[in-house]
Amino acid sequence: LASPPVSREALARTSLIVFWDMLPSVSSVAALQDYIAKGGGVVIAAGSRLAAQRGDNLPLLPVRMSGLADRGGTLRDVRIEHPLFAPFREVPDALSAVRFLRYPRVDIAGTVDVLARFDDGLPAVLEQRIGEGRLVVLTVPLDAQRSDFPLQPAFLPFVRQLVLHTSGRDAVPLWRSTSESWSLAPSVTDPVVRAPDGTLL
Repeated sequence: LASPPVSREALARTSLIVFWDMLPSVSSVAALQDYIAKGGGVVIAAGSRLAAQRGDNLPLLPVRMSGLADRGGTLRDVRIEHPLFAPFREVPDALSAVRFLRYPRVDIAGTVDVLARFDDGLPAVLEQRIGEGRLVVLTVPLDAQRSDFPLQPAFLPFVRQLVLHTSGRDAVPLWRSTSESWSLAPSVTDPVVRAPDGTLL
């Protein structure tokens, strides 16, 4: 269930790596962590093979796998203000319409943000910031056997934004207006707020 070793030379030529229901080899973890810290992106799309893995030391995975949830479920608690879900801010119901039949059960084992959950409370989309880059873990099935996600209008916008966001290619506005929700990037150390009277704080 581990991928072939990943060389630092290969990583230098790419901005995103996707592990589909597998993990990187142990020998690749240090290179991948360095790659992410320098701004690279990694997506781990967990499925039935990863769900069968046990233990707390799975390479690069900030969660513990604990089998499969075999039920019909939907998404809830989606952090719609997060850049990953930017295409759905005007149509949040597009995500709640998706039905998931079987998905991995995970327990959070490290410092990770839960960006969306299933309606049973299990994490569905998780993100871990490592330096300037991102590691995204999906327990959301991306195939038509375990969900109807690929058949839904939300699928392509989600996959496109997943690639843009995780690779660091999405455009992040340099300013925000009053009442807009947003997450402060870890790389921003001295944010400035302009008060209504023009004062900079």
